[in-house]
Amino acid sequence: MDEKHARKNGTRRVYLCCASADRTAAATIGTALRAQLQFDTAVWALPADGSVTARIEQLAAANDIVLILLSRACADTHWISAELGACQVAAALQDVTVLPVRIDDCNIPAPLAGTRCIDLRDDLRAAPEALREHLSAEAEHDVCALNEGAFKEAVAMLFRRLGFAVQPRALLYTSDIDFLVSTRAQASARNAQSSMWFVIARYSDGERISLSETTQLFYSLMTSPGVCRGLLVTNGQLTPIALGYANEYGKRPDRELQVLDGSRLGRLLAQHPELVQRYFHRSVKQG
Repeated sequence: MDEKHARKNGTRRVYLCCASADRTAAATIGTALRAQLQFDTAVWALPADGSVTARIEQLAAANDIVLILLSRACADTHWISAELGACQVAAALQDVTVLPVRIDDCNIPAPLAGTRCIDLRDDLRAAPEALREHLSAEAEHDVCALNEGAFKEAVAMLFRRLGFAVQPRALLYTSDIDFLVSTRAQASARNAQSSMWFVIARYSDGERISLSETTQLFYSLMTSPGVCRGLLVTNGQLTPIALGYANEYGKRPDRELQVLDGSRLGRLLAQHPELVQRYFHRSVKQG
C-alpha cells in the first residue's frame, strides 16, 4: 500500500519540500509541528532536478499541506524555477494546500511574489503558531459573486500570477477553448506538451453544472487538436453525478482532463491578495 493510502483515516499530513541542503531545517520545523499541532509530517528533500508536482500528485491527499521551504539553496532548482505554478494547480485539483515558507534572506521566486508567505527566518520553531495563524486567516472567496467578464479575467490573471504564459481564445484555432496556458520555462522539449493546459472557463450563474453539460465540455476538450491536458475551470459546482463522471473519465493514458471548481478556485485565488483586492472588492454581480 502506498504512502497516500497507508495513513490513518482523517490524519492530516504536512509535507516539507526543501533542497537537500535544507533537510536539517525541515526536520526542525517538522518536529515542532508534530509536538504542538499533532500533525503527521514528512520531508521531501528534492534534488535540483526533482519534481514537487509529481510528489503532490503521487503522495498528497485531500486536506494535506505542502510547505515549500524557500532558501538560497533551492534558488536554482528545477522545482523552483519551472514548477511553482504547476504544483499549485496540481495541489488545488486535489484539495491540497501549498504554502511558501521563507527560512533565510533568499529572493522570492516570481510565481510567489505577492502571495502570503510564512516567515520563519528568525525562528524555525515558530512554525506551529505561524501555520495556525496562516490557516485561520485564510478566507474562501465567493467566486459566484463575480460577473462573467470578471470571472474569466480573474482566471487568466491567476494563471499569469502562477507563472504561466496565457494565450487567449482569439489567437487559438478552436472557439471552444478559452485559454491555452503553458509554463514559461520548459525543462526539455520532451516535457513541453505535459506543461500545457487547454482551458475552458465555464461561468455559472448559480446553477450546478449538469452531467450533460459536463460531457459536452469534456467532449470539446477531448476533440480539440493537440490537447493532452484539459482543464475545466468554473466559478460554480458540478452535480454529484457530473463530478463522478469527471473523476472517472478525466484520466486516460493519452490525455488528462481535470475540473477546478468554484471552491478550489476560490482557495487558490485567496493566496494572491492583489487578485482578491482587484476582483472581490469591486467586480461583483449587480443585482
